[in-house]
Amino acid sequence: MSTIAIYLEDGLEARLRAAAAKANLPVSRLVATWVDQHTRDQWPPEVMALAGSWKDDEPWERPEYPPDAPREPW
Repeated sequence: MSTIAIYLEDGLEARLRAAAAKANLPVSRLVATWVDQHTRDQWPPEVMALAGSWKDDEPWERPEYPPDAPREPW
């Protein structure tokens, strides 16, 4: 495991600490979770589990459109 230093403005640091407290996580765990979620190159397992879990709708039928209005020749 590595250590990374980041520089945050005071207001941003306060918001980060408040979010970590609300999630009941250490700041480092909250940041690590965010990095993990935003740098993945595949869908999360919860999303993959949805594949095939719902019935497809009825086939779509193309609507019939009236013919174009007569056009004047060039």
